[in-house]
Amino acid sequence: MSNPSETLVHVLTPAGRGAIALLRLSGPRALELTGACFRPRRASANLHDAATGRLLYGDWVDDGEGVDDVLVCRIDEAGFEVEVSCHGGPVVVRRVVASLTRRGAIASAGGGTSPAWPASTRIERLALDGLCAAKTERAVRFLLAQRAVLPRALKGALRRIREADDIDAGEAIRPLLAQTDAARRLLEGQSVVLAGPPNAGKSTLFNALVGREAALTSPHPGTTLDWIEAEIEVAGFPVTLVDTAGFFDAPTALDAEGIRRTEERLRAADLVLLVVDGADQRRVAQLDELSVRLGGAPVEVVLNKCDTWNAPRLSDLDVRFEQATKVSAVTGEGLDRLIAVLSRRLGAAQFDETAPTVFDATLAEQMRKPGTAPVEALLDEVRRGFI
Repeated sequence: MSNPSETLVHVLTPAGRGAIALLRLSGPRALELTGACFRPRRASANLHDAATGRLLYGDWVDDGEGVDDVLVCRIDEAGFEVEVSCHGGPVVVRRVVASLTRRGAIASAGGGTSPAWPASTRIERLALDGLCAAKTERAVRFLLAQRAVLPRALKGALRRIREADDIDAGEAIRPLLAQTDAARRLLEGQSVVLAGPPNAGKSTLFNALVGREAALTSPHPGTTLDWIEAEIEVAGFPVTLVDTAGFFDAPTALDAEGIRRTEERLRAADLVLLVVDGADQRRVAQLDELSVRLGGAPVEVVLNKCDTWNAPRLSDLDVRFEQATKVSAVTGEGLDRLIAVLSRRLGAAQFDETAPTVFDATLAEQMRKPGTAPVEALLDEVRRGFI
């Protein structure tokens, strides 16, 4: 636990519909907070006097309103851990958790869906909570490494500050933020959107990157009328890959709706792959114009269908678009180069999962605040063993 005064509430069962949901409160106020909402059906039953492991049946009440009928059980003699079994509908679970957080409990990382792992420090708890939501093996390796290396690095920074009066506290710990943004991409994932004119081979490229026939393809323009997405990994980083409808010059009403939905996904994109048929000289000449329609996300130009180009065309494109990635979604040529580009843009290629890295957004925000007070507060947590 990150702080001895905190009482956490964890949902131990998976999210979604279920017959029963199991919650655990861990902390010094576990018994108090449970007692504030639990009303035993038997008048003689008393949660505070109940033996460890004994189940008590009753009602869960929040502000005088019944929420559910529940089973409650003390896990330890001291009353630091209590389990609550309620019905497993998402609404019921949310209301039970909300009734506890309003009274001072803290929902565990990930929205209160992580088990009550036996963690001794704040960093360890955050790492163990993160393991429940980790999307790739690389994310798991990173979190397991941070359990050990990050607290050690913070303690080392504290030691250096103590030993040298001229070291700024902020400068001593801010190197731990160097990979924070990349760590967020590793743990949360990124959205990469394929966009461009119709019949550029976006859906074929989408299928090639996904590794299966996820999107319909056709030699006729306008086959893709709405976006479709799939989850992939790029160098161990999770990516939501999105295929979109093409940008038509003179769209029909149906095409216009597809373009509107494409623009909606573009606004939420972390990276856009602007896909153009490299043999279509008119479209290639419009690259700058097309880029303007993509919003503010970073853009990588992909010239597709390189298997259809003749030698003069290939030479011309190499000179004019040296930085563009040339691929053939049909033959697979150039896909390894495109994956390398994605890896670099996502920060995956240079990411060191064993380097001490602040991966929690709240902790990173505290360390980035101006002045020395936020950093001193953090280092005080280190001194007291909470980190």
